[in-house]
Amino acid sequence: MQYIEHSGSKELKAELEIWSSRLIFLIISFTGVMSFFDQVPMYSSDFKTLASVGVFPYFKLIKDILIFLLFIILFPQYLMKYKSKLEIFIISLLTTTIIISFSYSYYLHADFYVLSGLRWVFPLYILIFLSAVNLFKERKNLEIIVYTLVFINFFSQIMQLALMPHWFGTSDFGISKRVMGIFMAPNTTAFFLCASISIIMYSKNFSFREKLLSFFIVMISIYFTKSGAGYVVLLIVTTLKLLDKKHLLPGVITICTLAIFLLYHLDSILGRENYLLLSGGDRLKLVLDIYDKIGVYSDEFGQYTNTANLMMSIFQPYLPLQATDSTFASVQGNLGYLGSFLYFSFILYVFIYCVIKKNKSAFSLLFVFFLFGFTTIIFEVYPVIYLAMFLYFYWDKGLNFANTKHPY
Repeated sequence: MQYIEHSGSKELKAELEIWSSRLIFLIISFTGVMSFFDQVPMYSSDFKTLASVGVFPYFKLIKDILIFLLFIILFPQYLMKYKSKLEIFIISLLTTTIIISFSYSYYLHADFYVLSGLRWVFPLYILIFLSAVNLFKERKNLEIIVYTLVFINFFSQIMQLALMPHWFGTSDFGISKRVMGIFMAPNTTAFFLCASISIIMYSKNFSFREKLLSFFIVMISIYFTKSGAGYVVLLIVTTLKLLDKKHLLPGVITICTLAIFLLYHLDSILGRENYLLLSGGDRLKLVLDIYDKIGVYSDEFGQYTNTANLMMSIFQPYLPLQATDSTFASVQGNLGYLGSFLYFSFILYVFIYCVIKKNKSAFSLLFVFFLFGFTTIIFEVYPVIYLAMFLYFYWDKGLNFANTKHPY
């Protein structure tokens, strides 16, 4: 890795990397603690909405402070890192798009919801800045944290089945139809589980038995969530793992065929009527509406975020709420066509790169984030969005800035 030379750069870089690692561990590990405080009120039948839980928004503030500190620590490291002209151009274009959308939206509406957009885009910059940090020596510990959270989530679901009111309906067996584990929504839990098992399956730090055990735990946990996206993505990730690297492209075609078959039978698997029509149809309509409404730049930056919805439910509960529930809709709504172009261009570039290089580990994890982007605003799913940093472990020197030795 090449760095701009200046006095004391070695010592400063080393110190900043230590604090970066500590904060990343803390942020990811914090999930279990935060979920406990989030969900305590939900064990009571008096619970109604997230806004009715007094500790909920304020406790999340601790997480936001930790993330902001990580941003401050990573920023100088990224400035010291060597950056190609292409990288500088892309980051400049992205930042310009955000600044224009932010300024234009505030000029027209002058409300504080534009701040939601900054919170929404923060994780993206943190992931970019992490390219300047050599986290390879911390990979084992990070994977152990992910592995542990999978089991914490499973035991949380068991406890919820036994003690929590049936917020998502009651099954024929007299238990809750869906439970969410350590997150506030079942689909978010499924997202975390699919990303986790993708990381665990390609890890060299777990034995075959440990991987097999975690796979069955993930499979049971996704069944508890009754997440249609979870079923489809788990099938794709598992099939991809079983494929030979030489047959990655034919394997992708096979996976798509199996996914279509699974989607056709999802209603009977999930025990939910018209799942695709109600879940997928509404999201598709919302995406099309936003693409028709927002132009090259957005004049509603921050409006298409979960944070804005939560703030509205607290400060303006009389306004109608409409959850975006899609990364594609959220990117278009907050950043316009230029933002969507950058988002899809990056995904397409990495997908093609993974297929050419036969990089199954990176392809698998990227597939998880891409597919859940249809049903989730991935930038706001804490801490799952930060699991995307594992892509740096899987890419070679052509894509991974951190996968090289220091020049000093």
